[in-house]
Amino acid sequence: MILVVFSFFCLMFILQLIGNILFAHQEPALTNLINPLGNVLSLIVIYIMTLTTRSSMFWVAFVFSASPVLVLLIFNGVFLGWKYRDIAPGIRYVQLRHSKDLFGFGVQFFIIQVAFFIMYYSANMVLTQLFGPAEVTVYNIAYKYFTIALMVNGIITATYWSAFTDARNGNGSAARSGAWKKSLIF
Repeated sequence: MILVVFSFFCLMFILQLIGNILFAHQEPALTNLINPLGNVLSLIVIYIMTLTTRSSMFWVAFVFSASPVLVLLIFNGVFLGWKYRDIAPGIRYVQLRHSKDLFGFGVQFFIIQVAFFIMYYSANMVLTQLFGPAEVTVYNIAYKYFTIALMVNGIITATYWSAFTDARNGNGSAARSGAWKKSLIF
């Protein structure tokens, strides 16, 4: 069961590239549709299994792991096979001379993520050592309230991020048409 779940996880990791492509083409709604569709598919299949088969942990894990992968396969097939065929990834496009830069960026983002992880979780340990476990709860509640503004900003900014980059670089359709200026006005 662990091997099956891990295999689907690795496959899902590769297939999630379509989400980045959809975000880059200013279609965040489609990206955000992938996970709910996978969950609904899992729910439907699990419900059908409860009516037709005996319970098995293996099959439940299989369905929960395979459903998101199936949805991602459909999205990849539809969008990379039809709408974005000209930018679909392929072995013939691999250029090893760019690997050093890509891995450099990857390492930098990894270091940022590790630093954030340490910063976020070390605060709770420091508070526990200095003030006791009861104060960690108070801190976390206050922290949640203060991060609401950051979360709202992140939700709004994420949908426009690729359009802003496109407009800044002056090479996209959003920059040519001035559509990014219109999108700033709610």
